Amino acid sequence: MLEIHAVIVRGQTFIAGETLTCTVTFTNSSPVSADSDEEPVSKTPETLGWATAQIHCFCTVNKQRVKPPLPVEPTHPSATYGQTSFNPTVDEKGASILVTKPSIIVCDLSLLPGESKSVDYTDTIPYEAPPSYSGQLVRYSYKVVIGCQRPGGTTKFLRIPFRVLLLYGLGDTSVYKEQPETNGSSATSSINDVTNNSDDRKNPFLKGEEGASLLDCANHILELLTNKMSTSTYAVSNEKGNICSFSLPRVVYKIGEDINGFFDFALGTVPCVQYVVVLQSEETVASEAQVGVEPLDPGVTSHCRLQEGVWNVVKTHFCMSVPLTVCPAFMSDCVALRWKLHFEFTVVAVPAPKETFYSQSESSQGVLYKAPSSINVETMSWDLPVKIVATNPLVVNSCMIGQVEHSLVI
Repeated sequence: MLEIHAVIVRGQTFIAGETLTCTVTFTNSSPVSADSDEEPVSKTPETLGWATAQIHCFCTVNKQRVKPPLPVEPTHPSATYGQTSFNPTVDEKGASILVTKPSIIVCDLSLLPGESKSVDYTDTIPYEAPPSYSGQLVRYSYKVVIGCQRPGGTTKFLRIPFRVLLLYGLGDTSVYKEQPETNGSSATSSINDVTNNSDDRKNPFLKGEEGASLLDCANHILELLTNKMSTSTYAVSNEKGNICSFSLPRVVYKIGEDINGFFDFALGTVPCVQYVVVLQSEETVASEAQVGVEPLDPGVTSHCRLQEGVWNVVKTHFCMSVPLTVCPAFMSDCVALRWKLHFEFTVVAVPAPKETFYSQSESSQGVLYKAPSSINVETMSWDLPVKIVATNPLVVNSCMIGQVEHSLVI
């Protein structure tokens, strides 16, 4: 009996363009005797004919509303799949839209009882790969598919899921150079500062030090995108007057970061009772991928929600964390994902000074104000687009717990 154990070395989250390493261990788990020397009951070796691994991206859609994408062509179109061939898409619901070249990791492997052998499968995730995404109508999922076969047996598969984050422009870093400042001085912070391999950038006390890795470049790009503080102030109003002003320090956020917003009701002429802010993603299916004549409405999914009463509040703020499980904004041939902050303001239907809503009564201690039992209100909605980008995959791996090891018995 052969056992196959596979584990992705660094974790289950990667950025498109990174190199994935999966350690595969083959073990002959035949029983051994109960003696102290642990002699095997049988000394007949177990043989594995071959084992192959490759990366697949599967796209699953709601076929009643979205046209399924065309799967990638096999390497040998003339070959017909059978029970003894390597057909990694068998029993998969979605279409395989991205496939890496298969790699033979072992061939004609013989193991005695209790013996094991470990090999490393290494492959690069393509830059153009879509991110892992689970939407209402479209889903992208990634798996390392390991196929193996014993002589005379059928092909068995071990599938290891992992997550891919997409960062646009990682392959073309020139678009992330800082633009010259208005005072004539040029900003020197650019992605080239990270990838510079000149001798003056190396540590003389470390031997064999090389330039920055792809992950370092990705982190630098993310810092350039999210560290640009440019506060935007918006005047929130309706046809009856001004409600408040809202300030947002920036509009680009990494997964896992906090979104901080600030409200100022001091100059509002329409009293506000409460506000609700929701972080939402909007899924839009491409027109050429839709089924039917009528266009599909964008699918909106809410991820975080905050609510606060602000009847007697002059200034306030909120802090909302972007979940680590969400997908950054992206666009593919089938679907586009965008992000926004959805606001709902509950305001007084007939604007008037707040003092008129209280009932007054005289007492020995002074004037007593009593809050109204009911107020005639109305709701106003507002959507503010924001951009959610990827984050350091090491942060996601350290904060999220998932199944690390996968096994198969043949």
